[in-house]
Amino acid sequence: MTSVLQTEPTKVCSTCKEEKDVATNFHKNKNYRGGYTAQCKVCRLAAIKIWRKNNRDKVRAINKRYYATDKGKALWKRERIKHAERRRKYIAGWRERNPHVIAKHALNRRLKQRKMTQEQYDALVKKQNNLCAVCGQPEREGEQLAIDHCHKTDKNRGLLCERHNMMMGLAGDSPEILRKAAAYLEEYAVESGIS
Repeated sequence: MTSVLQTEPTKVCSTCKEEKDVATNFHKNKNYRGGYTAQCKVCRLAAIKIWRKNNRDKVRAINKRYYATDKGKALWKRERIKHAERRRKYIAGWRERNPHVIAKHALNRRLKQRKMTQEQYDALVKKQNNLCAVCGQPEREGEQLAIDHCHKTDKNRGLLCERHNMMMGLAGDSPEILRKAAAYLEEYAVESGIS
């Protein structure tokens, strides 16, 4: 008894002209003769990538229409939940690799919030030699000097380290409270024999 070696049916791709195994290299499609597409999976994928690259506006419009439907919204939500941890790790890694970009965005946000231009900020940095106006210390690593402002007039006053900017805010911008705090500390220093 002889055994007959069964071979997989093959087909020639209409694009790359290579003969390939039908079942693993071609997509099923009943509209084509033989029930499989004319292009192999590799060529079809390459053609789709080229079309998507050349028709970005159409792709955006199609995606926008799809994701506006209930089915699209549900898919978007499922995918977002499914890949949440991977996305979180990616963002954390990106932030770690690009601290200068994060710092620049934070500064731009503060400048916009304080209605200040980059030139005005640079002039303050130069005027104060990039030091806190209260303690005269440079900014800590990874931090930028805060833009101090009067809460009554909303005018910018100068640059402070985060601690002293917070101190001013907690004192309600009151020179009287800060004088009393200084007197209290001096009195304690004299009593303790620290000074």
